[in-house]
Amino acid sequence: MDWKPVVDVVVTAVFLLGIGLALWGLLTVHRSPYFSEVQKLKWLLLVLFLPYLGPLLWILRVRTERAEAAHRELEAAKRAK
Repeated sequence: MDWKPVVDVVVTAVFLLGIGLALWGLLTVHRSPYFSEVQKLKWLLLVLFLPYLGPLLWILRVRTERAEAAHRELEAAKRAK
């Protein structure tokens, strides 16, 4: 069996996944309300120069930041009562 077509499809899929992750990362970093402009610039550079690892780190960081923000809002609401 000739594996070249299978390898070509897998390599193309991985390449397109990297491009998609990088584009998604760029858009979501830019729109994020949780970080300052300097932090956003750092994240944008990380996403651009580490196309697979950068967006994955961004996903983990945003999830953590969202959870912390929700916790802060909950605590503020409890203190306001």
